[in-house]
Amino acid sequence: MLQENTVTGWSGVIADLTAKRQAAAEHAGRLRARKQELALEAGMGSDTARKELAKINQELARLALENDDWDSAIRQAEASRRLAEQAERNAAETERQAELSKLATIVINHAVAYTKSLREAVAAGQQVKQTVRQMLPLARPDEMAN
Repeated sequence: MLQENTVTGWSGVIADLTAKRQAAAEHAGRLRARKQELALEAGMGSDTARKELAKINQELARLALENDDWDSAIRQAEASRRLAEQAERNAAETERQAELSKLATIVINHAVAYTKSLREAVAAGQQVKQTVRQMLPLARPDEMAN
């Protein structure tokens, strides 16, 4: 059974199921070849050949049903792998959003500090302007800037 619901885990399951389905198909191929070898002998009345053909036919029927089971299992595993892929994409997106959120908080803090500095600079500029106005009446004409 799968230990972790990951793309890698489901890919391994799919590979394992596919290998088992392939092994069953190869076994069925060998049985069909043996069936061909026995057909004439069984047709000519050999009880041994007929019994072996009956066993082969039973096994081929079982393998046909088993092949359907392998196909179904592979389809289910592929669907689970797609879900795992989506879960991994969602987790990556959540992580990306969290990182963006941290960076946005830093940007906001810098913007607050920048805005505060701008306000202080404007206030200091106003104070300079007011102080210069206070200086003007006290300054001699040669001390005034043109």
